[in-house]
Amino acid sequence: VVKGVRAWVLHDSGQSRTAIIQFRPGTKLPSHRHATHEECIVLAGSLDAGDTHIGLHDYHLAPAGSRHPALTSSEGGVAFLRGTTAGNMRDMLREHVAGWLPGKGEPTTTIRADSNGWQEVAKGAYIKPLLRVGKESSILLRLKPGACMPASTRQTARECLLVSGEAFIGDMLLREGEYQRAPEGVAQGETASDVGALLYVHGHASLADG
Repeated sequence: VVKGVRAWVLHDSGQSRTAIIQFRPGTKLPSHRHATHEECIVLAGSLDAGDTHIGLHDYHLAPAGSRHPALTSSEGGVAFLRGTTAGNMRDMLREHVAGWLPGKGEPTTTIRADSNGWQEVAKGAYIKPLLRVGKESSILLRLKPGACMPASTRQTARECLLVSGEAFIGDMLLREGEYQRAPEGVAQGETASDVGALLYVHGHASLADG
């Protein structure tokens, strides 16, 4: 991506990408303007977007059209990004060039890891809505030890990131930092955890309604 920053693309839709980004201590990503909504969750260390500090497990949203100040990391960090241009040099250059244009666009949003807003949707299972655009939404799903989220009846595409803990999605075990994408038309089993878990989930808008 740039010196001191590495990216692993997890999924490429052709319009945007889902990726894991690693920042070495002291690295800097120049200011840029987002073409699509970019969601970020810090998995290790921390990041700074101008005056905004993004700590461990914080969620940060840069809406389409927003101008991001330079992104830095004094201690180093690892972040999950959905809606990033990482992995496509042409799209990245477009965002960096657009970053020189005047105007900030829509404001960014940061939801702290320790913030309220959880809704219990099943025994021991809680969701926190993050983003809803058209027919898609993003949420955080928190499971207490022994909790289970029933299987979805909708066979729509879904992305899951295990932020902390571990959980089974159907018969597949996900551990901290692991990612799963279920394409459209694939049945999605229940989500359960023996030890407790925090997951980021992106999919159909009904997710945000529990």
